[in-house]
Amino acid sequence: MAKAVQPQKIRFSQAIQTPLYKNLVNNTLGDPVRAGRFIANITSAVAVNAELQKCDPGTILAGALLGESLFLQPSPQLGQFYLVPFKSKAKYDREGQMIEPEKFKAQFVLGYKGYIQLALRTGQYKRLNVLEVKNGELSGWDPFEERFHEMHFIEDFEKRMSMPTIGYIAHFEYINGFQKTLYWTADQMMSHADKYSPAFSAAAYKKLLNGEIPQNELWKYSSFWYKDFDGMAKKTMLRQLISKWGIMTAEMTMAYERDGHVMMPDTASGDLLPEVTDTPELGQQDEQEQPKIERTAKTMDLPEPEADEVKSGGKSMISAYKELYAKLPTQFQLESYEESCLGDYVCDTQEDLKNLPNNCTMGSTARVISPLAVYKRNSTGKWVLQETINGEQSDGS
Repeated sequence: MAKAVQPQKIRFSQAIQTPLYKNLVNNTLGDPVRAGRFIANITSAVAVNAELQKCDPGTILAGALLGESLFLQPSPQLGQFYLVPFKSKAKYDREGQMIEPEKFKAQFVLGYKGYIQLALRTGQYKRLNVLEVKNGELSGWDPFEERFHEMHFIEDFEKRMSMPTIGYIAHFEYINGFQKTLYWTADQMMSHADKYSPAFSAAAYKKLLNGEIPQNELWKYSSFWYKDFDGMAKKTMLRQLISKWGIMTAEMTMAYERDGHVMMPDTASGDLLPEVTDTPELGQQDEQEQPKIERTAKTMDLPEPEADEVKSGGKSMISAYKELYAKLPTQFQLESYEESCLGDYVCDTQEDLKNLPNNCTMGSTARVISPLAVYKRNSTGKWVLQETINGEQSDGS
């Protein structure tokens, strides 16, 4: 018996050598020498990262090109930006048919040092810094004056790193003398990460620190919030400080908006566009100012789907809405769920019927003011008189 052969997935090292990808790199960077250096660097970076090799080549290229176009380095040691692998969930249409299987994608993540680099390039910042605050260093924070009553930083680096972190402070000063300081306690930062980062849980983080997570489950905690909480906290402080009070160039705005997204190359326009993604299962989803939502049947007040409906990939959505629709009071219902899509129009005269949209659903209603009458749309697309001012029913002609 013949056996089906699964098509092999193209590797990034192969995809980057195709004319399509090479043209995209050349058109984006505009310098053949720079383009050649970029291709060599990103190919080497992917070759030493087994998780990144699993990712869709287009997302790797688009994310790396975005970083290169911002003149940022992808080296993890520099911490300017990262390409983080994660597995997206399969996507289905309304009929339950799969339109995209689950796959690994590379996510563009800007590091806090990348934010500093972009800010300093504006030429407007005389000073910009962010750091952890250790126990005993600062006291008496005044949020109105934006200053501490006492500041005594621990000079011994080793001793300082061993002390517990009690907060985070970010500060900038413009060349014209304007200053702004932001301080968050460690508890504030923990609550912020727990609320806004879909890939992070404060309770799980405490278990991780206490060694309560089994070795075979550690892969679930690959978010940067778990691996480098202080680094992500510094990034959050800079995002909060600069986006609200700092000078944002077009370059910084683009980086800010695309941070934490999967990028996809648009071969038609040559642009690098962010893709709307599901919650990452690997990697990190940076916090945006949108709280996490527990998407459950109880949250939406919908009936629990049947087991066979769950297996079908989401076919239960229509039946769930039908059940919910049936629970509405009678005065808010039409004859059926399908009729909730019908149109209801008002016209001045009968002549205005011909100006109604041609794609009106069969069964839609049109009410004419002068002379007062009610029309219904039939299966052939014609408006048929149903009722006149004296209440007489038509014969359908």
